[in-house]
Amino acid sequence: MFAPRLYFRARPTTTAVLRRCLGSTADAQTLDARLKADLKAAMKAKDKVRLPVIKGILSDILYAEKNPAGGASFSRGSDADVAAIFQRAIRRRNDSIESFVGGGREDLAETERAKLAILQDYLPT
Repeated sequence: MFAPRLYFRARPTTTAVLRRCLGSTADAQTLDARLKADLKAAMKAKDKVRLPVIKGILSDILYAEKNPAGGASFSRGSDADVAAIFQRAIRRRNDSIESFVGGGREDLAETERAKLAILQDYLPT
């Protein structure tokens, strides 16, 4: 006789499944993981200010990962490397704010200040 056929498959236990089941603390997350979770939340909430900022930072991280500057290695898992990307983005925002204020465009300076506040939320105090 034939052996009975099983119609179900056991799901493999991955680290992602375990993390979902056991929960993870915010302290244990890397900046990259926190950014991805916040990207998903911003997309669901249709947050028009936070979403482009997070997408831009993730794009900068991907660019730094693919094109290391000066032969230096970059790691997504390293909070120090990701924090350096944040510092660069903050410096760009500050330069933009100065330019907009100097040019009399206070409306654009306010949007840059809002984006700057979002970036500063991710850096440790």
